[in-house]
Amino acid sequence: MKKEVGLAIFFGVGLGLFVAFLMVFQIRKIQPKDGMVTPSPQIKVKEERPESTLQITEPKNDTITSKKTINVSGSAIKDSLVVVQSPLDESIVKATKDSFSVPFTLALGENVIQVTVYPATSSARIQQKTVTVYYLDEQ
Repeated sequence: MKKEVGLAIFFGVGLGLFVAFLMVFQIRKIQPKDGMVTPSPQIKVKEERPESTLQITEPKNDTITSKKTINVSGSAIKDSLVVVQSPLDESIVKATKDSFSVPFTLALGENVIQVTVYPATSSARIQQKTVTVYYLDEQ
């Protein structure tokens, strides 16, 4: 090796050690001492219990009927939007009271009816329930 290369390596290692020691001392100055107390943030979370206000009273799940139309009724939050859907029909009503009733047309065979409630206030959550009704035509 040449003399210049050895000298460059020596100064490079020396400069690296100097920077490392300087960083260690600066980090020790920044770290809190054992006697110091660091404040911990306190977060208060408001507990919200999800209320299941959507209740379907009629028809019961897995009902078998011979009528082409049925009434889907139940209870929901006042002034909420109630959407009753199936592959054949769709009805949208506003629950002016705490209850709703919607005449609904059935298809022959299995009808999966989905009831969704969209509350008027943003603090309440959207609720959804599914009911299965079987329409069998008597002949």
